[in-house]
Amino acid sequence: MRKRVLTGCLLALAACGGDSTSPDPAQAAVGTYALTQVNGKSVPMTYAQDPLFTVEILNGTMTLRSDLSYTQVINSRTTYNDGTPTRTQTYTENGTFAVSGGTITFTIPANGASPAVSYAGVAADGVVTYTLNGDTSRFQR
Repeated sequence: MRKRVLTGCLLALAACGGDSTSPDPAQAAVGTYALTQVNGKSVPMTYAQDPLFTVEILNGTMTLRSDLSYTQVINSRTTYNDGTPTRTQTYTENGTFAVSGGTITFTIPANGASPAVSYAGVAADGVVTYTLNGDTSRFQR
């Protein structure tokens, strides 16, 4: 009888202990990433150019937090060819993220008349890559 109870306890312990060492994929992605590429070109890079102006992406960061919120910041510069002063801009995006397998999904909450927007990418080996509106961005830890 003692052998059966001991065997049952050991089986129960073995069943309980299996998943506790597996890292949560969302928590594994937490950290600060630097923007390294846009559309396959290293940053800083010329994003758009026409006879009137040139837009450059200078740098950017993405911070994924343990509460599953994120902030993405992209800095750009527009140079006008007609003598208008150069303009620098900072685009900031805040939202939440989720990770399932290697897929990371970002959600920007609704804001006034703008509905919530979600988009997905890949998070693996310290790199986050996504395509949004035809542009592919790559961030690296």
